[in-house]
Amino acid sequence: MMKFLKLFIFILALCTFYAPSMQGQWATDLSINNPICTATDYQQDPRVTTDGLGGAIITWYDNRIQGNITDIYAQRISANGNVQWTTNGVPICIQSEMQIYPVICSDGKGGAIICWYDSRTPGTQDIYAQRIDKNGIVKWTQNGKAICSTIEYQYLPELVEDGYGGAFILWKEMQAGNQTNDLYAQRIDSNGNTQWNAAGVLICNAPDVQLNYDLIADGNGGAIFTWQDDRQGYGNSDIYAQRVNAAGVTQWGNNGKVICNLSGNQQFPHLCTDGNGGAFITWQDKRADLNIYAQLVNSAGVTQWTPNGDTICTAFQVQTYPNIVSDNNGGAIIAWTDYRNNTDYKVYAQRVNAAGTKQWAYNGILISGKLSFQEYLEMIPDGAGGAIVAWDDDNNDIKIQRVTASGTPLYTSEGTTVSTATDDQFFPRMVSDNSGGAIVTWMDYRAGADIYAQHINPAGTGLESIDEEDPIIVYPNPANSSCTIWVAQDFEYRIIDFSGRLVQSGFGKKDGHLLDLSLLNDGIYLIKVHMNNHAYLRKLILSKASN
Repeated sequence: MMKFLKLFIFILALCTFYAPSMQGQWATDLSINNPICTATDYQQDPRVTTDGLGGAIITWYDNRIQGNITDIYAQRISANGNVQWTTNGVPICIQSEMQIYPVICSDGKGGAIICWYDSRTPGTQDIYAQRIDKNGIVKWTQNGKAICSTIEYQYLPELVEDGYGGAFILWKEMQAGNQTNDLYAQRIDSNGNTQWNAAGVLICNAPDVQLNYDLIADGNGGAIFTWQDDRQGYGNSDIYAQRVNAAGVTQWGNNGKVICNLSGNQQFPHLCTDGNGGAFITWQDKRADLNIYAQLVNSAGVTQWTPNGDTICTAFQVQTYPNIVSDNNGGAIIAWTDYRNNTDYKVYAQRVNAAGTKQWAYNGILISGKLSFQEYLEMIPDGAGGAIVAWDDDNNDIKIQRVTASGTPLYTSEGTTVSTATDDQFFPRMVSDNSGGAIVTWMDYRAGADIYAQHINPAGTGLESIDEEDPIIVYPNPANSSCTIWVAQDFEYRIIDFSGRLVQSGFGKKDGHLLDLSLLNDGIYLIKVHMNNHAYLRKLILSKASN
C-alpha cells in the first residue's frame, strides 16, 4: 500500500507539470465566471484578441476616473484563467476628454495593438493607438500615438493585424458641418509608425454615407475592405469593396469595386479571407424579402459567383445581421439571426465552398432552437473546419454553440450557457483558446456595468479544474500509445477528438486503468470521465514521438 501511495504522489507531481488545466483558475461555476474589471462606475464594450498562448487580452472603455468622460483600459487573462496584469486592468489612455470604443488585435508577440477615437483636441476627434506587451507594459507614447489628427472628425476605427507585427486601421471621417462619411485607412508598424500617407489612404469618398465596414489582411502585406454605401441615395444601400497593397495603393478602382448594387438595401457586410488573396463577403439583402447573400471576390477584384451575389438563405420572413469566418479549407461559414418561423429570432448557419456551393441543409442549419430572440452574433473558426458561435438572447444571457465542418451542432440544442449570473450579460466577444474551445468576454450587470470572461472547452462546458477530494490523474501526458487513468473508484470514460467527434469510450477500473491509444492519430483530445453523477474533463496530448 505504501508503495502504491508513493507512486500515486509521484504521478500527481508529474501531472502538475504536464497538465496545466489542473492549475487553472477558470470558474467552474458559471454563475460566478472570471471578473476582468469590476472597478467603480461603468466598464463597457469589451473587445478581445489572443495572447498567442491560449489566453486573451481584453480592452474596454471605462468611467472610473472621470465620470462621464471615458478612458481606455486592458487586461490579460492566461490560458489557465489567471489575470496577468494590475487588478481591474492597465490604463491604455487616461488623457483628458473622451476616449471611446477601443478595438484590438494581436501584435504577434504575446501583446496587443489597441486603437480608439479620441477627443483630447478641442473641436475635433482623432484616431490614436497604443501597443501593450505581454507583461502589461505600454510600448509607445504615453496615452497613445496619433494615427490621424487632421482637422476633420475621425471616429469608429476598426483594425486587424498585418501579419508583420503591425496593423491595418480603417475609420470614418467627416468634415465639420458635412454629414457625409468617407472611409480612410492606415497601416502602422510594430513601433506605431504610419506606413502610408500621413492623413491615411482614401478608401472611398463617394457621395453620401459609407458605413458598417469591415477589413481583413490580404496575406500579401495589404488589406481588403468592405462597406455599406449610400452613393445611390438613402434607402438604396449597396455593398462595395476595396483592396490596398502593401505600399498603400488602391487596387480596385476609384471608390471601390461593386459587390452588389441591386435596388433595395444591401447592408451590414462582413468578410473573411479565401486563403488566396481574395475575400468572401456576406450581407443582408432587401432585393425581395430580407435575406442573406454572399460573394467571392478574388485578389484582382473580380467577383467569382453570380453577379450581385449568391443566395445563402432566402427562407420565409426575415434573415439579418450575418457574420462570416473562414472554414480553413477554401470556403466559409456564415451565421445569421433568422425569423422564418414567426416566433422569435433564432441562429442559423451555412457553409459554402469556393465555388459557392452550399454544404449544409438548404437555407442553413439551426444553431439554437430556444424560443427567444437571439442576436449580436460573434463567430470564430474552431480550428477543425467548423465554427464557434456566440450570441445573447432575450433574457440577456450569453450562449455559445460549436458546429462541425459537416454541419452538426455539438452542444445542447439551445447552445451552452456561458454565464448564469443574475441580471444581464450583453454583447459577447470571443477568441479561440487554440484547442477547439473559446474564451468569451462580455459586459455584465450583475453588480453594475463590469467586464467578465469565461472559458468554454471543446466539449461545451466551463469545467476545468480537478476535484481535490476525488482526484483524476492521466499519466503520461503527453502520451504516445497508451496512458493510465488513476481514480479512486470505477468509472465510465469518453475520448473526444479536436473536431468534437467521439473516438473511444468504455468503462475503467479504479487504482489505474490502462487506455490503449494506438489506434488514435496524434493530436489533442478531451477525456471525459463520469463517476458519482459528475463529469470530469482532462486534456490529453497524443504524440507517437513522445517518451
